[in-house]
This record gives sequence, structure tokens and C-alpha cells, in this order.
Amino acid sequence: MTSDCTIRPPDEADLPSLVAMVAALSAQQGHPTGHFDLAAARRDLMGPHPRLLVLVAEGEDGRLAGYVALAPAYETSWAVAGAYMQGLFVAPEHRRCGVARALVTAAGRLVLQSGGAFLWWTSRPGNPEGQAFYDALGASRETLNAHSLSFDQLEALAAT
Repeated sequence: MTSDCTIRPPDEADLPSLVAMVAALSAQQGHPTGHFDLAAARRDLMGPHPRLLVLVAEGEDGRLAGYVALAPAYETSWAVAGAYMQGLFVAPEHRRCGVARALVTAAGRLVLQSGGAFLWWTSRPGNPEGQAFYDALGASRETLNAHSLSFDQLEALAAT
């Protein structure tokens, strides 16, 4: 079954629904919610220099069915630009209808049109449905460890 949806950049009217979807994905992954609010969405998505590129899927009913969020990335080993797929979410009532595939396909096209050569992302070990979906797209799997310095950790390091 496939979904008839339109993939497009969000507009101001989409932001409340988009913020709710981001919160749903954060909660699903056990992350805090509430940080990405309307003010953050306006600042980071809608300004003259967006920090994050988002595409939304609009269903036939005019409501948002999902989103994909991309952050610019660069691979020095290959000297190519691309994007990191920071988030992919489809509302439960729109799952298994082709919305996620349409969003990832549009993200890939966007990367290629901007001169990029890769789209990469991570998935949690406890997400076998997501991993099966990514395998069905033809994605390669890499075993790696993710590391981060965040907030207080990053500030402590920078102060040394």
C-alpha cells in the first residue's frame, strides 16, 4: 500500500504539528521533550540561515504525516558533502503506507541536487523494524560506536 502525500519544506503553519512530531520521536527514543519548541523551530528552520533542513510529508487530508530532518555533513576521506539524517518520523496512522520511503527518497534527491554524495544516519539496536526498513532501502550497515560531548561535558572540555 502506498500513501499519496506531498513532500515539501515546512511553512510557518506546519510548525505546531512538526514540533509535536519531534516530541513524539524524542519520547519514543527516550530523549527529553520540550526543547524543540515553536521558538526553536522558527529560529533553526525558518530563518535566513537554517541550522537544520526539514522536509515534511503532507497527507491527502492536508495534515502532516511525517518529517525528515537533515544536517549538513562532510566526509574528508572522500572530499564530498552530504547530509546526516537526524530524524525520520511518520505518524502512526500513516505508517506502512510509503511515507517514510517517500521522505528518505526526497532527502536523497535533495542531497544529490545540492552536489552531495551521501546520506547517512544511525539507528538504535532496539529498533528492528527501522533497521528492516533501512535494509529494504538498500542501505549499508556499519558497525561503529557513537561518541558525544554534550552541554556540561563540552563546556568542561572547552574550558581546559
